[in-house]
Amino acid sequence: MWNPMQHVIALVAAAIAVGGCATPPAPDKSSAAPAARMPEVVTGNASYRERIALPLGAVVRVTLEDVSRADAASRLIAEQTIRPERQVPIPFSLPYDPALINAANRYAVRATISNAEGRLMWTTTQHYGVITQGNPNHADIMLQQVRGPDSATGAPPSAAGRVFTFACEGFDVTARFTQGGVTLKLPDREVVLPQVVSASGARYQKDDVLFWNKGNEALLEVGGKRYPSCKEKAAR
Repeated sequence: MWNPMQHVIALVAAAIAVGGCATPPAPDKSSAAPAARMPEVVTGNASYRERIALPLGAVVRVTLEDVSRADAASRLIAEQTIRPERQVPIPFSLPYDPALINAANRYAVRATISNAEGRLMWTTTQHYGVITQGNPNHADIMLQQVRGPDSATGAPPSAAGRVFTFACEGFDVTARFTQGGVTLKLPDREVVLPQVVSASGARYQKDDVLFWNKGNEALLEVGGKRYPSCKEKAAR
C-alpha cells in the first residue's frame, strides 16, 4: 500500500536526480583579466667610419625616441647603456612597450659614444626612423666623430669654431659650436649637446636640455622649462 511518506521520498529522490544532471553555468569571460601585451624590440648595430679603436672604458648609449615634434624635446621610449668589450659595430637591443607607440608619430634611434671621463666622442647626426611610417624595427646606425674638446683625441677646437652669446629672458647663454655638437654655458652649469636631426635649423639635445638655433634666434629648454625667444647678442 502506497503511503504519503513514500510519496515524499520519491519526490526528493527525483529532485536530486534532476539537479545532479544539470549543466553548471559557463564562466563569465567578460570578467577575465586581459592578457598582458608582450614588449616589442628595436635592434641594430652602432658603428663609425674612422679607423680608431674604442678607448678603454668607452660607454655607448642608444635611445629610442618619439621625434614627432620639431619644436620640443623628444620623448624617451627606451634606452640601453653598453660598455662594449669589442670594437664596432656594437649590437644593441631596445625592448619597448607597444602601448607607448602612436602609429601617426615618428620614432628614431639615436646613439652616442663617450670615453671613460664622459667626454662625447661620436654621435648620430642623421635620422634613423623605426617602427612607424613603413620603417622596420631594425636600424644600423653610423655615428659621426665630434671634433673639439670632447673628441677622441681631446684636441682643442679648431679656429673655425664659432662662439655666440644669446640673451634668454633674463640670463645669457654662451654657445660654442663644434662639428657635430655645441657646448652651452648655462647660469648653473656647462653641458655638451650632440647635434640631432631637425626639420629646419640646427638642433642639439641631451637628456633634459634642448637647444635649437636658426640664424640669430634660438630656443632653449632645460628641465621642461622653455625659453623660446633667445636672441643673439654678439659673436667672438
